[in-house]
Amino acid sequence: MSAPQKTYSLLTGLRNLGKHQTVHKGIRFFNHSHFWLWNLLFCGLAVLGVMPHLLVAGTMRAVVGEIPCGIYLGVMGLFLIPVGSVIIGFKNHRNGSLLFRYFYGIELPLLLLFTLRVFALKDNTFAADLFLGLSAI
Repeated sequence: MSAPQKTYSLLTGLRNLGKHQTVHKGIRFFNHSHFWLWNLLFCGLAVLGVMPHLLVAGTMRAVVGEIPCGIYLGVMGLFLIPVGSVIIGFKNHRNGSLLFRYFYGIELPLLLLFTLRVFALKDNTFAADLFLGLSAI
């Protein structure tokens, strides 16, 4: 003889459906909050605070030759990556998991590489360029 099978009522199904939706909403909130809090905070501080001074004075000094162009481009990339990420985020704002993967898979590694270029690898040697190139791959 076989064991009696469990029967699921409509009420049990609705209870489980509510739990699944709550978990799904929590994950979606987590994905969106990581992406948007970091990028909007960074863009607010960078674009409104640092960028106006850096854009004018830094460009003038890079053109004159006081600042090496590699360092200047690294600093500009460091500030423009989150701005580009916000633009991408507005286009894909409904897909929270895509924003989460983009944030941890593309944006943060690029920010790390630009930060290394600006603060740790100031000399533009072949070894430094090779390290950054291989890290980007």
